[in-house]
Amino acid sequence: MENQEKPTSKTLFGKRAVIYLRTAIPNEEEISRQEEAFKKVIEKQLFTIITMIKKDVISGNADISMRPGLAQALEIFETKMAKVLVTYRLDCLSRDLNELLSLLDRLQREK
Repeated sequence: MENQEKPTSKTLFGKRAVIYLRTAIPNEEEISRQEEAFKKVIEKQLFTIITMIKKDVISGNADISMRPGLAQALEIFETKMAKVLVTYRLDCLSRDLNELLSLLDRLQREK
């Protein structure tokens, strides 16, 4: 029998999560790969998924204001409907370092 890790105060046990999926081009295989990875993380961390947003098929270089899926995910997070924003990679949020740091700061303040 596999030794399963117990949730601790360092895990996000029971936290409500919004999942943000993004690809630069229409690619169902990539979206499926991201979803599978999230299922494993969610299983281990015991998140409660509020929603999984798959709207943005746009470059990570695009301004955040041009990405309706990310805007929706941020709104859910900022209205406290979710306490965790999960993405496959940081560059799914932004490929611009300054914008990414600004976004991460914004998310940390909302926490």
